[in-house]
Amino acid sequence: MTYTWYDVVIGLVLVGVIIFESRQNFGRSMLDAVAAVVALFLASACTGPVASFCSLTRDPAANLALINLALFCLFMAAGIQASRLGHHLWLYFSADPFDWFFGGAYGIVIAIILGHTFTSSLRGYYGHATPTYLVRSQAAQELMDLHTIRGAVDACLHAGTGHG
Repeated sequence: MTYTWYDVVIGLVLVGVIIFESRQNFGRSMLDAVAAVVALFLASACTGPVASFCSLTRDPAANLALINLALFCLFMAAGIQASRLGHHLWLYFSADPFDWFFGGAYGIVIAIILGHTFTSSLRGYYGHATPTYLVRSQAAQELMDLHTIRGAVDACLHAGTGHG
């Protein structure tokens, strides 16, 4: 099993996100995860309309990828700020001895969303000329297809039913 430099870099970023979120309170981590999901959906919904009047590159596919990434970053930054404010003013949930556990679990969600968005944007930007470091990257493949997560969800759904 070989790794590319992309695997190492994206792995360090994702582990950093998980560690950061595991150090937050339960409510803050939950709001951060909601912000990531909302940013993903808003960026996906707004990419087409924004791309129709804003062109960052000549290639339409690369343009969509860049605009999607830019919108995701914009919505994610706004969501994180709203999360901080909402947690401070309104929703201060804490599960004191288990904050690290819930924070880590929500951190995994955020890390997967960040990794998937960044990887799909890179692949969309390069299109058919995707660099070999991205083609050979095991992390990129997992972040795009989510095989491990699908397998875990499938195992949970079929637990105790006798189906495999």
